[in-house]
Amino acid sequence: MKQFKMVTVVSNPRLAADTVLISSKLANDYDTEDLPQLILKVGQLRKTLKPKINQKVKNTDLISLNPSTMRRLCLSSGRKYGFYIGEGEIKLGPVVGILSESSGDPNRPFYGQSNFFRQMIIHARRLGQICFGFNTSG
Repeated sequence: MKQFKMVTVVSNPRLAADTVLISSKLANDYDTEDLPQLILKVGQLRKTLKPKINQKVKNTDLISLNPSTMRRLCLSSGRKYGFYIGEGEIKLGPVVGILSESSGDPNRPFYGQSNFFRQMIIHARRLGQICFGFNTSG
């Protein structure tokens, strides 16, 4: 199975909603230092951001975002995500959605497949994927 490169995404309330703070290691490794803007993509969601380099973080791959930007992109602070950087964009993911019929039971929302879905989501997160279960009824 392919192992994705991982980046930690954290919340920083001092950042403007249109700014992304990138560790100097990440910026150096992927030549993002001179870009006037970056597009951050999470599945079909996207946000254009002004990059700033965090010179204090030199030996880890880290991205900091405003909490409202994180909510808009459905990201969780402190989590590691698989990532790709290229052509003026950062892609986080991959994103995997699982459509299933809903049981209405909060303990087993997807009938007999609920435990399977939970395990798949847990293991997908370890691989840096964004995984979720959903149904058509909301």
